[in-house]
Amino acid sequence: MLIHAPLGKQSRLPRPRPETPIYITGAVAVGNVLTLTFDQPVILSGTPGFTTDMVGATPVSATRPAINQVAITFSAGVAGLNVVNLTFRDPAIRNASGGYVTCNTYIL
Repeated sequence: MLIHAPLGKQSRLPRPRPETPIYITGAVAVGNVLTLTFDQPVILSGTPGFTTDMVGATPVSATRPAINQVAITFSAGVAGLNVVNLTFRDPAIRNASGGYVTCNTYIL
């Protein structure tokens, strides 16, 4: 036997907050540091697993110089890079609602 809520009454169960996607609005590579700018404040926890089209450049560490920026230090120079390959749902960069960086590839 199924029990239904009366018509017109909303369930009192909490609804999960929808995740808001994070978009990259800009990127600058100087030396071995890639700085990404996002469309909203982000939370950084750890080092993102992003890669580039530069051979031998792997992410070493990351900082948050501004509330909407992340600076990723790579093991080799990335100043001439053209493409950033983003890890799907990388847990290192999130927003307050739990959203992830959305695109898989960002072309400079």
